[in-house]
Amino acid sequence: MAKATLSILVSIMLILSVGQYALAIPYWAGNASLTYEATYYAPYVDYRLSQGDRPEWITTSILVYNYSDVLYIIKTYGSTILKFHLKGDGRFVDVTAEIILKNVNVSAFLPPGISPPSFWDESKVISMKTVNSHYPGFEDWKWYIFHLRELTIAGKYRIRVNDSIVIKDGTVYGHTMLWDDPMSPLINGSPFQSTPSAQK
Repeated sequence: MAKATLSILVSIMLILSVGQYALAIPYWAGNASLTYEATYYAPYVDYRLSQGDRPEWITTSILVYNYSDVLYIIKTYGSTILKFHLKGDGRFVDVTAEIILKNVNVSAFLPPGISPPSFWDESKVISMKTVNSHYPGFEDWKWYIFHLRELTIAGKYRIRVNDSIVIKDGTVYGHTMLWDDPMSPLINGSPFQSTPSAQK
C-alpha cells in the first residue's frame, strides 16, 4: 500500500512539474497564422495634432533594426502589420514572421565613408535625403533618411514545443511571447519568469 501511494505521489509530482511545459504551447500553434495590426486612425491623429503634437511624433510603430551592423531607426506613420505563419512537426514549430510597414521613414546615422546598405525594395522609395550632423564630436557624420511607401521585413525561426524556446541557426534566444496571455501574468518560479523565486 505504501509503495502504491508513493508511486501515485511521484506520478502526480511529475505531472505537475511537466504540466507547465506541456501547456506552454497552445493546441492551435501546430498549424496557424496570426496577424496583429496597428492601423492609422485619422480622428486620433487629428486629436493629437489639436493637443500640440507634431505630425512626426505620431507613429503606429518605432523599430530599431540592426542590418549588416548598421542600426536603423524605423518610424511608421501608416499601418503596422505583424504576421506569423506557424507550422509544427511535434517537436518544433517553424515560424515565418513578417512585418509590413506603410508610410515609413528609415534613418541611419553613419560616419564618413560608410553608406547605408538597403534592405528594402528600391521601387518603394519615395524620397531620400542626407542631413549633416550637428552633434559635438560627430560633425562629419551624416543622417541618411529614406521615406518609403512600404517596407517589409521577414525572417524565419523555430520554437521548441516542450518549453517555447526560440531558436534560430542553433542560437537560443529565449522564451517566445507569441502566445503569452497578458491577462494571465507569469507566476513566480515558472520557467519563464525573469526574476528568481525565493528559495526556502
